[in-house]
Amino acid sequence: MNDLPELTTDRLILNRFWDADVPRLASLCSDERIAATTLAIPHPYTEAIGRKWIASHTDAIRDDSAYPFAIS
Repeated sequence: MNDLPELTTDRLILNRFWDADVPRLASLCSDERIAATTLAIPHPYTEAIGRKWIASHTDAIRDDSAYPFAIS
């Protein structure tokens, strides 16, 4: 897999999403205020949806079609 690099500064870390991120991802994306302003985020947003989305990153990175970074 063409993995994403971790990009770091003194105040920011950008890295790939991991399965451990699923609960927080689902919690944030389940907020109706976020779903109402984002066409690509379904509501309700479940952990299963989050796992499927993270799994899709492998192909997107390989195809150079997306580079989904998590912000830490």
